[in-house]
Amino acid sequence: MRPQVVSGIPAVTDSKMFSNKVVALIACVLFTAIMLDGKAYNRTPERVGIYSLPDRPTVTLKKDNGPEPKLSFSHLRGRWFLTEPFIAPAISARIEALMSANTVTSRSYRAEELDIDALFKDAVIMEIGAKSFKFGQLEPVSQQRYVLAGQRVYLQSDNVVPLLQAGANAFIDLSLTDSVKAVAINNKKLEIIDAWSNLNSPGLIPSAKISNPPVAHINVTTSDNLKIQLELYSVDNFAVLHSSGEHYGYLLSAAQAEALQLTDYL
Repeated sequence: MRPQVVSGIPAVTDSKMFSNKVVALIACVLFTAIMLDGKAYNRTPERVGIYSLPDRPTVTLKKDNGPEPKLSFSHLRGRWFLTEPFIAPAISARIEALMSANTVTSRSYRAEELDIDALFKDAVIMEIGAKSFKFGQLEPVSQQRYVLAGQRVYLQSDNVVPLLQAGANAFIDLSLTDSVKAVAINNKKLEIIDAWSNLNSPGLIPSAKISNPPVAHINVTTSDNLKIQLELYSVDNFAVLHSSGEHYGYLLSAAQAEALQLTDYL
């Protein structure tokens, strides 16, 4: 049946009118979503925390009933530091891995549903601020870790215990610089500075072992205009870079000292 014509214009059928209304409704919904939040369809799902935590709490890790914290971390002067058993700069990403324990997961249980004594025998305890997390056994099928927080047990990715087993060295940040645009030794500007960019030390030395006077003063300017002041020391035939006020110095290999043009001062 052909649609009727009124004044030379075809009449719209009911199905076509319904289709137009659906399209208009979808367009309205999409427009509203974009106006309210342009990232509504690209937003990363928010992580739900077990506890409400301060932004930069102190983090400690120890064995259950252990006498002293085995590892402790604090956020000082704009970055993370290992503070126990010694003071050293810490890798922020690995501290964030510890903090990820404060995450609600889809698999969780009331504590009374499980054999807590068996699952958490010889547990590792982590305290983030005043909140406590206890890391127990691995679930045999998923290989996820049982984590007791408050009155619930969560199955989580096994991030914390392997890091703790690796010891303090797994957390130490041995990077001295990122990209560098200027270096001066005793106020003499270096022409070749490639080796100073993305410089990593093979290890740290406590400041207490640095007793001799510095043999040179070094000023480093990074690509984002951060000024780094370092002192060069010779300790047991090793070159050591130390920043005033820090509790540690960065060891350099012989090859690094040569590439950095420091050998003339040692």
